[in-house]
Amino acid sequence: MNEATHPPTLHTEEEGRHEPRHFGAQAAFVILAIACLAVAAMFVKRSSSLTAARAQVVQANATLAQSRADLDSAKTAASGLQSQLDAAKAQLSDTKSRLDAAVSQSSAAQSRLTKLEADQSGLKAQVASANAQSAQLQEQLNKAGESSAALSKQLEEAKGQTADLQSRLASANAEVASLRPVAVKARVLPVVASFEKSFWGGKYTMRVANQGASALKVNIAVSGDTAPPVSATIGQGQSYEVKDLKAGASLVVSGEGYDNMYLTVK
Repeated sequence: MNEATHPPTLHTEEEGRHEPRHFGAQAAFVILAIACLAVAAMFVKRSSSLTAARAQVVQANATLAQSRADLDSAKTAASGLQSQLDAAKAQLSDTKSRLDAAVSQSSAAQSRLTKLEADQSGLKAQVASANAQSAQLQEQLNKAGESSAALSKQLEEAKGQTADLQSRLASANAEVASLRPVAVKARVLPVVASFEKSFWGGKYTMRVANQGASALKVNIAVSGDTAPPVSATIGQGQSYEVKDLKAGASLVVSGEGYDNMYLTVK
């Protein structure tokens, strides 16, 4: 059996010209694919960087909010501490004023106490001298029988002087003991009162002046008056007036921690 013969295939010049075009299209497609991959990789990298940056911004905002809250808390605490400091300064100033007033008021009592203590020492010395003299006279009495009457009289006088001095010493001791609390805390009200008669009518005006080292609150009551006592705070070196007082009326000026002052309108 004879094989069939096929006519040889003939490549025309047009088919040869299409082969280079097909290869160029493939190369362009590959380059485009590589470029797309590169762009995709850059996009993924940029997305990751953007996500990290956003996370950092969120964290920074949270830190900033916490810092602002801490700052507000610190400001509130500082304001409270400043208020406490101002109150403590005011209390310290008031305490110092009261202390200065007490020291000023107790100076007179302290001076008198010092004088009485000096008198007490002198009386003790006199008592010791009288005792020595009494002992000496007693010895002379024992030795001198003829002059016993005179010596006995002198002895009795010495004993009388001794008893008198001992009584004076006891009185001085009692007065010193009574003045010690006064020296620690003076109770004399540091005010001066004066009366002025009005030109018209027979009424009087009383002026109470504060001579203390600080402001002083006083109560002024009129005896027989049904009205309640008048309360007033008198500043240092200032005075307070009570008007329309009748002649002969009795008044009581009092202050906390001090003895009452009794006055009569005249």
